[in-house]
Amino acid sequence: MKFCANCGSMIEENVKFCPNCGTAVAQPAEQPVQSRPVQQTAYQQAIEPDKYQGFPMKWYKFLAYFLLWFGAFINIVNGFLIITGKHYDISASREGLSEAVYRQFPALKAGDIVCGILILVVAVLGILAAVNLLRLKAIGPKLVIAVYAGGLFVTVLNIIFSLTMTKGMLSFGSILSPSVIGSIAGATLMLVINWIYFKKRESVFVN
Repeated sequence: MKFCANCGSMIEENVKFCPNCGTAVAQPAEQPVQSRPVQQTAYQQAIEPDKYQGFPMKWYKFLAYFLLWFGAFINIVNGFLIITGKHYDISASREGLSEAVYRQFPALKAGDIVCGILILVVAVLGILAAVNLLRLKAIGPKLVIAVYAGGLFVTVLNIIFSLTMTKGMLSFGSILSPSVIGSIAGATLMLVINWIYFKKRESVFVN
């Protein structure tokens, strides 16, 4: 029930004029019609497929976003140190030791250069592996295996060079230091872990 604004008489609902004084009755303002939200694009409406196919991928992300890049950086540094012979100076904290080592064992310099170049190759493989993993390329997991297999190969090759090019003056025990043993064990472990991990996820990397 409403009342006339002019004479105060009671007015029925939906009446446009006061029956007593004829004054036009103010009608309630119409509520604006809310516009519908803009229709989403077909891409937004589509449900994005699970590109990982339900597999847990934390290790993959750790490899692709950090470990392979970090390993490549370390390999680049080590590669140049070995090529220049500076790794002898750093390991013994003695400047000029590399010159003394190469004077006594000239053939060892060639072996170090070969190992250093191979380590740089492994670094490049690590970068390629990370890029291809991020793109879910089929070659990505294969490159990861190649990185750790290559690292293991270079370590073993360096041991062989050290034994043969020093004319037996260095014993196997002296060459096989804790750091070398750790490198071999670490590379072997990573090789096995990644082979098993990516073998289970072959269907993810098919591009």
